[in-house]
Amino acid sequence: MNLLAEVLKLPIHIYRWTLKPYVGWQCRHLPTCSEYALESIDKNGPWRGFWLMISRLARCRPGGSAGYDPAPDIREQHHTFAPWRYGRWTGAHMKSQWTGDGGEGKPD
Repeated sequence: MNLLAEVLKLPIHIYRWTLKPYVGWQCRHLPTCSEYALESIDKNGPWRGFWLMISRLARCRPGGSAGYDPAPDIREQHHTFAPWRYGRWTGAHMKSQWTGDGGEGKPD
């Protein structure tokens, strides 16, 4: 399992050392998408971490979510025949933090 996790993290490390300086250091999310991907894989294993990473990249687009979005711990969830359910596709889980309806992550 550790070998699979390292193979999955290798392209992320290559991106961070080669393309990221040219693409830009700013990100609408905190932590950045690459940090989120590495943390998701470390916390949840390669399979769940992969789906969390894909869902985060899908939200990182114009009109997508923004704000504080740490990698969740979903090790207790089991979706054998629907692995895409591991992902957080819409950003609704972080809405209360970003829009200011009682969350701590409200921008000033």
